[in-house]
Amino acid sequence: MQVVTLVERSARMIRLSVIVAILAVLPMLVALRAFDAAHVQTFDAVVDRSCVGACHAESPEVATEQARLEKTGLVCSSTPTLTDHVVVEDTEGTVSTLSFDAALRRSSAGDVWVRRYCSAP
Repeated sequence: MQVVTLVERSARMIRLSVIVAILAVLPMLVALRAFDAAHVQTFDAVVDRSCVGACHAESPEVATEQARLEKTGLVCSSTPTLTDHVVVEDTEGTVSTLSFDAALRRSSAGDVWVRRYCSAP
């Protein structure tokens, strides 16, 4: 009889522990979901905010430079990627191709906008 009582007590303690654990974790999950929904940003929102007041539409020369690079066998995309050929446009509208590190330095300084990343297929 004592063995049954011990088993019942153990089962009761395990059930109680599981219920307490669930009740403790549930509010944390709800809070995490609320925080995630309130603070998540889309890629477009980040790009739009980084261009406040300074960005302008691509000039037609960007497409010309992209076509020139694609004729040499490179594949160009607006998706960021590590590459040696980055098409940039400066504040005057002049389009040029820079190395990745030069484009990174100049875009960080606000001198140019990165328009295309071109790499070998």
